[in-house]
Amino acid sequence: MRKLLFLLLLLPVALCGANREKPVTVSREAAIADLDSLVALIEEVEVEPYSQLDKEVFYKAVADAKSSFTTDSITPRQMYLTISRLVGMFRQGHLGVSTAYNIIGADKVFPLANIIKIEPGSHKIIITFDTTVGDIPVKQGEEILSVNGQKAQALVDKFLKHTSWETDAFGCKELSEIMDYMLWCENPDTQTFKVELSDKGKKRTVTFNSLPLKECPSAPKKKYKPYEYQMLNDSVMLFSFKSCTWDREFSYFLRKMFKEAKDKNVAHLIIDVRNNGGGNSNAGDEVCRYLTDREFSGFGGSKIKMSQKIMDKYKGIMDLPYKVDSIYNYMEQDELEMNLPYEAKYRFPGKTYLLTGPGTFSSASNFAWAYWKFVPGTVIGEETGGVNICVGDVITETLPNSKYSIYLPWKVFYHYGAKDGDPIHGTIPDIKVAEEQALDRTLQLIETGK
Repeated sequence: MRKLLFLLLLLPVALCGANREKPVTVSREAAIADLDSLVALIEEVEVEPYSQLDKEVFYKAVADAKSSFTTDSITPRQMYLTISRLVGMFRQGHLGVSTAYNIIGADKVFPLANIIKIEPGSHKIIITFDTTVGDIPVKQGEEILSVNGQKAQALVDKFLKHTSWETDAFGCKELSEIMDYMLWCENPDTQTFKVELSDKGKKRTVTFNSLPLKECPSAPKKKYKPYEYQMLNDSVMLFSFKSCTWDREFSYFLRKMFKEAKDKNVAHLIIDVRNNGGGNSNAGDEVCRYLTDREFSGFGGSKIKMSQKIMDKYKGIMDLPYKVDSIYNYMEQDELEMNLPYEAKYRFPGKTYLLTGPGTFSSASNFAWAYWKFVPGTVIGEETGGVNICVGDVITETLPNSKYSIYLPWKVFYHYGAKDGDPIHGTIPDIKVAEEQALDRTLQLIETGK
């Protein structure tokens, strides 16, 4: 039974995806009823919803949110700001509300949102590449100091409370992707944005017109592939592992890649999971089989809650004698549940390097943890967004009136060796550098041998 439980894997949460239904304007009474539904769903499905959040503090926040509904009708954007603020209090990366861009319609938004990065810690907002917005040029590396009189760091601090994250770095990455949405929700009628910029201390203030979503500038997009590899030179191979996709095709891909690496006497393999948001953890396990001679596991245990909703969702899949609304604790690591490496003739014999960042999340962070613990390689970049004790395995429920989709995790996962009371953190790099510098730093390490 425990083995089956571990095969019910972490699922990625597309918090920025479109809703199944378009959220709608609701009456004050219906909005209040939806908040009651939200609380009931969280308490029914989550294993230990108040393990990191005081229940009374949350209940007061819910009561305050209800009191804030002072008009007869509540718009979708008002509901989003309210719901996201409440679920954000839990600081759980798999608990969230869908960012419903389909409610924006023909309205216009903050035009710089697709070309910014929010730095963890400092919460600075930085332009990510050279482009022109309207007829105004902006430069990579310029810092946004303020927007319409609001200090940039104050905006970030305010909006981070509406994101779902365990680490500051992951929250900053998530907010970087929805800054246009947050500013629109706060004030959808904004037509111009007075932005103060700084380029190495040289300041300027410019005014940008708001733009339709499809007209906002963004970085050139490459054709997306969930995984691919290339030779950077005669001795270095780069494996871009962008999604934990687990199927027969991925298995064949890995066989081909590692065979080619051996045939070409590749000395260095770089594995890039900086933007891998997860998927199926079997994919990461399969990669590890080629990299270590030890039995290994990314998981160390789990707790699950079998609510009626979970029983209904998995009816016919989990026909096990669970008792409804009971919590099951599977924390003892069984040696029989460790993953076995491949024989030496199939394993990669050279040196390996793992590139990580805040976007390394869910099953990808579990792979990074297994690599960190069991593979004799080097982790380079930033701490992963996924952490050592985290919620996972998600179901989706729709609030009955506003139609917002809520993502609800029903398990608590422990990475290998983690236990209750441990400090919460992701995989810590051996060499800490900004994630965008991780590849260059790795190539430098290979070249110098230091």
